[in-house]
Amino acid sequence: MSEPSAIRRAIENGVAYLESAQLPSGEIPIEISPTPEMSVDCVREPVVFPAALAARALSITPSAARVRSRALDFLLREMEPDGLWRHPSSEKPGHYYTPLDVDDTSIASAALAAAGRRFPNNRALLLANRERSGLFRTWIVRWWRHPLMTYRFFKYVAKLRDVDAVVNANVVIYLGICE
Repeated sequence: MSEPSAIRRAIENGVAYLESAQLPSGEIPIEISPTPEMSVDCVREPVVFPAALAARALSITPSAARVRSRALDFLLREMEPDGLWRHPSSEKPGHYYTPLDVDDTSIASAALAAAGRRFPNNRALLLANRERSGLFRTWIVRWWRHPLMTYRFFKYVAKLRDVDAVVNANVVIYLGICE
């Protein structure tokens, strides 16, 4: 088999796998486990990021158009007002207790923009969510709908003013598309 044929076959196999793994909602599922080997107690973790990343990455693979379209539809359904997203999908218990986040918002927005899908202009909200140094914070905390749960989130799970290199890279990707 020639290299181009092998590559084509690998792409076909990858797309077929994605089609079989993708949930009816359009979500691209991932699993978590208490062990690094993922050898026991694996459970599905309903989150937005894998569908957003896949939808963006698959924009250059015409044979994955169906998977991509379903992932984009999923992103639109998961979108919060003002074109923002949370990391967990609405299927996860406690979804509304997790603050909106810049990472999922940036990758979901980049995927939708690359596909020509319409969504609210969220760039001003992202630009307003920066440290004085200009770096983007991970979490968007605009209101305190569930103050006790939000307090617990930032006490036990994350830092309120968290700045992350990959989050900043993903914002740069999205804002670069918008230029």
